[in-house]
Amino acid sequence: MNLTQIVNVRSLATKKLIHSPCFFQEYIDKAFELRVHVIGDRVLTCKIESQKSELAKTDWRRYDIANTPHYPYSLCFFGM
Repeated sequence: MNLTQIVNVRSLATKKLIHSPCFFQEYIDKAFELRVHVIGDRVLTCKIESQKSELAKTDWRRYDIANTPHYPYSLCFFGM
């Protein structure tokens, strides 16, 4: 699994990337992360407090369960 990491565009070896699938996006500081799953007509959402762990700040999949609380979360739907 490839985990998210912050890169400097100047440090990328672009000639090597020409044949490699990559996805780049701007890094945006966050308060927490949400994982949303839709199963039939049910919407299940988990709030991940990834910013409470230095290890998980950039990518919550750098599991640090003891320092990364997970909670049920309710989404609000408008116009439905």
